[in-house]
Amino acid sequence: MRVDRGSGWLRTTTSSCQRSAVVSAAGFQTEAGPESGSEQFDLKSGRKVQGRVVDDTGQPVSGACVVLNLWHVHTDGDGNFDWSLEGPEPENVEIRAYKRYDGRYQEFKGTETFSQIERQLITIPRNR
Repeated sequence: MRVDRGSGWLRTTTSSCQRSAVVSAAGFQTEAGPESGSEQFDLKSGRKVQGRVVDDTGQPVSGACVVLNLWHVHTDGDGNFDWSLEGPEPENVEIRAYKRYDGRYQEFKGTETFSQIERQLITIPRNR
């Protein structure tokens, strides 16, 4: 898959499987579906959502997977995550946060608003 930065075109080079891509740039986001060939798209303004994952001692959890509805992102070394949200903001979001392949942490599951996600930490308890 190749994104031609100058022209705004997304070109796919894989022909043997279904594919989709999300293309984003500062404050913009779009999605291309499984159609074959070239796909032209327009970037739409989005809203940046930020949050942080810590353990129950307050230490950041780096590399944690944070799933909001069907979208997921991984935390950086300080436990921070962010992504762009396009379109109307849903009232509530199903959240799941976990550290894959690491038996030291439990999984967090909950339902919150985006403003709650940004105001409070997501805490993944350590296994005792």
